[in-house]
Amino acid sequence: MEDYFAYIRVSTVKQGQHGVSLQEQRSEIQRYADREHLKICEWFEEQVTAAKAGRPKFNAMMKRLQAQEAAGVILHKVDRGTRNFRDWADMGELSELGVTVRIAAESLDLSSRSGRLAADIQVVIAADYIRNLRDETRKGFYGRLKQGLYPLPAPTGYLDKGGGKPKEVDPYKGPLVAAAFDLYASGAYSLERLREEMAERGLTSHRGKPLSKSMIGRMLNNPFYTGLMLIASTNELFKGVHEPLVAPLTFRTVQRLLASKSVDKVCLHNFTYKRLLTCRKCQRFLIGERQKGRVYYRCRGRHCAGHCVREDALNVQVEALLSRIRLSREEAQTLRSEYGKLRAAREQRAAERRKVLDLRIESLKRSLDRLTDLLLDETISEDVYRARMERFHFEIAQTEHDREELSAKSGENQDLCEKVCELAQSAQLSQISANSAQNRELLKETCANLFVDRKNLSIELFPAYQALANRPCVPTGCPSRAILRTLAKEISASAQIQNFAKASPKLGTENKQ
Repeated sequence: MEDYFAYIRVSTVKQGQHGVSLQEQRSEIQRYADREHLKICEWFEEQVTAAKAGRPKFNAMMKRLQAQEAAGVILHKVDRGTRNFRDWADMGELSELGVTVRIAAESLDLSSRSGRLAADIQVVIAADYIRNLRDETRKGFYGRLKQGLYPLPAPTGYLDKGGGKPKEVDPYKGPLVAAAFDLYASGAYSLERLREEMAERGLTSHRGKPLSKSMIGRMLNNPFYTGLMLIASTNELFKGVHEPLVAPLTFRTVQRLLASKSVDKVCLHNFTYKRLLTCRKCQRFLIGERQKGRVYYRCRGRHCAGHCVREDALNVQVEALLSRIRLSREEAQTLRSEYGKLRAAREQRAAERRKVLDLRIESLKRSLDRLTDLLLDETISEDVYRARMERFHFEIAQTEHDREELSAKSGENQDLCEKVCELAQSAQLSQISANSAQNRELLKETCANLFVDRKNLSIELFPAYQALANRPCVPTGCPSRAILRTLAKEISASAQIQNFAKASPKLGTENKQ
């Protein structure tokens, strides 16, 4: 009996583990070998598609057949052996070496001209089947993308909900991913520090392992978290219907930081006025240092060397100013009442603003459609199309984000009023506590800038608190309702200014501490 190799194959590992195709092929080949009195000396089993050349076990078998280690090979069907012309040509050359190729499930004699022609036709049909399958798969893939659905596994922070459904935010990992973007956008974290921080907070991959530095980098570069879907292989961008986790502005800030790779240095001290005091002359931050049990803040500028101020002297000046913004309980109640009357007018303006943003979104989408027409007409190049398409998608995402924020604007402003009233009744305003962290939060909440000119401190309050500090003093009794009504208007007008000022970097940021 002649020795033969037997080759069986399925296209995927999943088919090999859960299907029955491999067992059926093995049984059919074994029956054929017994019927033809052939001895199978070795089996070659593969779980790789035959659409492309380069299968490891098939190539190893072909080398051994070319070395004539066996009389031939038995296949279940022609398409189980190959579905591409290169491998089929290599198998055709085996006959010139005296190696036989047998087909178990089909009565094909490859040594004859008619049998070889029939096999060639089957290979052509199999190759065309693969091409058609690839085209249909690609069509379905891009069809999902155009519907706003992501046909790939959900990235960290989202959950797969099945085919034809958008990804959903993971209730546990989603907020952690959003926090990772905010932390990196602050400029105080490198990728390694961010990886360690998120590992401590419990952010893991789908396999339950902490994210590596490279995974953190890929996550921060993925626009999926802003509501867009990027296909990296073709650099194409699509608008998704899933819920965004990150604001477009935050995402762009992260991209700029990743490109510049600049982060703040780590500060080992926790002084109360750390990175809060700015030299009036050179606009640099004053550096805190401890000498003989006292804390001093010193300017390191070239022309300001030696200028310093003691922390306890600063505390006296800060307490004197902050005490002016205190409110009694009756004053706070009246202020809330007057502030509430302004809310209706503000909501009306917000509704008008939403209409403007809706028109802007419609205009951008029309421009995007016209851009596609220009590409189809070959008026613009594909590179220009992709660059403009990405810009339009980001503008649409940013405008939609602005529109969504409008509905929460009035609530945020109302929260500002509540925060002002609550903080203005705090006892901490009249005496700086021993807790540096609490003092820093208080100063960040109320003060826009703290300037030092030699020994003198100049404080610029946020507009809402400046309005409190500047309110007219009444010799006896509480301030009149008219004063508080004017104060409510000033706080309402200053709400957006305060939000902008708190989000903007303060003076002296060029001097890292």
